[in-house]
Amino acid sequence: METKNQNTDSYNKTCKFERCKKPFVARRLNQEFCSPSHHSHHNNSLARVRRNLVKGVNAILLKNRNILERLKQMGKEKILVEELIQQGFVMNYCSHLLINRELNKYIFMCYEFGIVEVETKKYNIVKQ
Repeated sequence: METKNQNTDSYNKTCKFERCKKPFVARRLNQEFCSPSHHSHHNNSLARVRRNLVKGVNAILLKNRNILERLKQMGKEKILVEELIQQGFVMNYCSHLLINRELNKYIFMCYEFGIVEVETKKYNIVKQ
């Protein structure tokens, strides 16, 4: 809600900060918050939500990477998908994909470690 005051260059608005929502007189048409601190708190809360989302995904990727590293250090080259899942590997998450053009296969990477399907439900563990 905004209305322009007749005699001045100010606008009646409502603060967009979730915990405030009070009416205030804005000096600019694009002013959304009643104070700089409310503007800062609003942006920090948006950033916190994004950081928490990324933190959760990164935790899964790191767990997948550690599983692949441990299996590779144990000397396992080929592994069944059931064994990966039993170790706690989450198949739907990878940091990036590589394409092996010779084999025409995708390599699902978790940072520097990855898996490539060699047979049905059987994967090779690779390190980049």
